[in-house]
Amino acid sequence: MQIAGIDANQIVSDLMLIEQQPLFALQARQEDAKTAVDALGTIRSRVDAFNIAAARLADAGSFDRYAATVSDASVVSATVSGSASPASLTFTVDQLARAHGLRSIGTVASSAIPVTTASVLAVAGGTRPLGIGTVRAGAGLGVSSVNLSVTQASAGATTTGTTALASTTVIDASNDSFDLTVNGVARTVTIAAGSYDAAGLTQAVQDALDSSGGGVTAALGTGSTISLTTTREGGAAGIQVTGGTALAALGHTGDAAAHIGTDGVIDVGGTLTTVTQAEDGEAVAVDTGAGTLDIELSGGLRVGSSSVEVVSTGDRSLAAVAAAINEAGAGVSAAAVRVDDDNWRLQLSAAGTGLDANIAIDGSVFDGLSGMIESSVAQNARIRIGEGAGAYDVEASGNTFNDVLGGVTLTATAIGSVTVDVGRDDSAISSDVAKLVSAANELLAEIKVQTRYDVATGANGALVGNSSVRRLADQVRQALGGQVDGVDSVLASTAGIQTTRDGSFTFDSATFLAAVGDDPAIIERLFGRGGTDTGDAVFAAAEGVTVAGSYDIEVTTAASRAETGMLFAGGAATSSRIGVRVGTVTATYDVTAGQSAAQIIDGLNASIAAAGLELVAESDGTGLNIRADEWGSAGDFELNTDVLGVGTWDAQIGVDVAGTIDGVAATGIGRRLSLSPLEDHPAAGLAVDVTAGLTGSLGAVD
Repeated sequence: MQIAGIDANQIVSDLMLIEQQPLFALQARQEDAKTAVDALGTIRSRVDAFNIAAARLADAGSFDRYAATVSDASVVSATVSGSASPASLTFTVDQLARAHGLRSIGTVASSAIPVTTASVLAVAGGTRPLGIGTVRAGAGLGVSSVNLSVTQASAGATTTGTTALASTTVIDASNDSFDLTVNGVARTVTIAAGSYDAAGLTQAVQDALDSSGGGVTAALGTGSTISLTTTREGGAAGIQVTGGTALAALGHTGDAAAHIGTDGVIDVGGTLTTVTQAEDGEAVAVDTGAGTLDIELSGGLRVGSSSVEVVSTGDRSLAAVAAAINEAGAGVSAAAVRVDDDNWRLQLSAAGTGLDANIAIDGSVFDGLSGMIESSVAQNARIRIGEGAGAYDVEASGNTFNDVLGGVTLTATAIGSVTVDVGRDDSAISSDVAKLVSAANELLAEIKVQTRYDVATGANGALVGNSSVRRLADQVRQALGGQVDGVDSVLASTAGIQTTRDGSFTFDSATFLAAVGDDPAIIERLFGRGGTDTGDAVFAAAEGVTVAGSYDIEVTTAASRAETGMLFAGGAATSSRIGVRVGTVTATYDVTAGQSAAQIIDGLNASIAAAGLELVAESDGTGLNIRADEWGSAGDFELNTDVLGVGTWDAQIGVDVAGTIDGVAATGIGRRLSLSPLEDHPAAGLAVDVTAGLTGSLGAVD
């Protein structure tokens, strides 16, 4: 529209453009802000990558990495963990693990034919470590899962000599026999004539015991005393040396009364069954509280737990029985195998390999198949180390051996000889340093792009003039290229890191590897967290949030281990059963009047080891005391010096260290003081190990 020669439309349009200028400016600022935010996001991702690479090197033990080489990879493969150390071992794999298998003796014409008259059957895999060979559903026991625990291991009866064996002992007609009563049956044992050292005499005694009826194991204990232990375990086991011409040669004075074994205890949901006679083939009826589980022992009972599944046999046919076993999830698989047109057989296979995974099922329950026989004998994998008389074997239930070499896992794949060498894996560390340098360069390059100003074109980066981002670049260069506090005269260039003219970095792996080979500790300090000790407070660990500095350590309560006072000073005056207990796991030992403290220590430590308790009985000069391996409350246990009499279970308490780090109350666990990483303090995440028994100011950890 025109008015008197004036273009009104153009005027209106121009006015609208003028009014929109603030909006256009705001939109432009929004676009700039979005571009800046995107640029910061990209830089943040580069920072995260740099932090991850740095943390990989900063973690404790990052430079203590090792690799294993194997002379024949077709025989064994080897992997290492952080606890490995340089080592070499040559050995022979002479046996691979094999799974247990059972198959029916007889067959049926089809899988639909009944193979058992039992309405339920019990099945389990892996009960052998507890000392249980087979299981069977007994009176009143219906479909269920029976979780049984051996809470007290059984033990044989032991008699131990009172004096050490001589370095050389001559046995002839004048001193070759002793009278022994084993489990109530008397016999005379005659040792073959000869001249023996202590180990040889022990073996000669064992040979004589075997010839006279067996049932007893001879062993050479600490202090070179000889002990005799029944293979039968439990309260029904007894042994007594009653006389003979060989007593002096054996360091024995004879027993005033029989030594008695230790009963085993099986717990099913709080219902206890005490086993007084534990040996291979012994039948035991276990009270489950809801019926009886009949078990046959494979030897003495050992502490541990296992589950037995009691399943319905349905129509009792071969197919139904196989399906029920498979559905039980008991570590046993079953198959109805068609042998030919009119013959079907039941096949059972253990899910795992080795002796510990043996199938526990009573084959006689399959009366329609004439029972079961072994189709595959379980065996452990075995390696032999050394040659000749000094060679020894190591076994594993599977083909994997852990910590034969510390921190190394060996997996056997074939029979044969092999050498495994473990050495430092500095090339892996070099690779991590290269990744750190690469991450730093990518971060610096991104900062450069986002903060640049092109004089020729006038183009700006999204973050040009941003002082915080430029300061970040300076910090990265200082962190990677500067000198570390407390590490005099060692620069990053020592480890092969050089700064270029444009401010980026290069890395020379050969220089790094040479430096690590010369002094790995000093190179580790360029990249990792570390600290200096006060002598009585040892730097243990730090977190990423821990700020470098000097922090005072004050101990208000010293750590201690749970331990008893003196027991059996001068030996045992009376007979008693002593027990130690951690939680529900108990170890006991029957002390006989007249035993020395050393004899009690040997017997009690054997029982403690069998129960898997982290305790030790040791001499205190005139008697013995029992202490925890762990410091502080982690080692708490209970003691009862007269389990069969009027004794009570008394708590033995360890004390955790207590104190402060730089004036802040620290958490004490055992001998370690630490501050939480969440603590609002520069020392957050710092942990120190304190020397036992000390209190007061211990100085500063840097």
